[in-house]
Amino acid sequence: MKLAEKRLSLGEQEQRLADHPWLDAAALLVLPARRDTLCAVVALSAQGRAQLAALGKLATQQVLRRYLAAWYEPVLLPRRWRFVDVLPQTERGKPDRAAMPGLF
Repeated sequence: MKLAEKRLSLGEQEQRLADHPWLDAAALLVLPARRDTLCAVVALSAQGRAQLAALGKLATQQVLRRYLAAWYEPVLLPRRWRFVDVLPQTERGKPDRAAMPGLF
């Protein structure tokens, strides 16, 4: 997909996020607005929940953004984050992309 005139593979960035030790799974979506906004829904691991409790939401988001900054330009990093226990899933066990915008 294109975001701010740059190409971005959502699947690749989701996989990089899911590789972080604080996360069990991640899903990205783009919310249309005046300027499209990249958003992340992430399921925290036990270690991630402990870090969220210790650091707070803003600091946890900043750590994850810095982690992704090793591969992506700042304009291609998620701007909005939602921390969940489990990603919304369809009855087939796949991420429910239709339900995710409702989290924002």
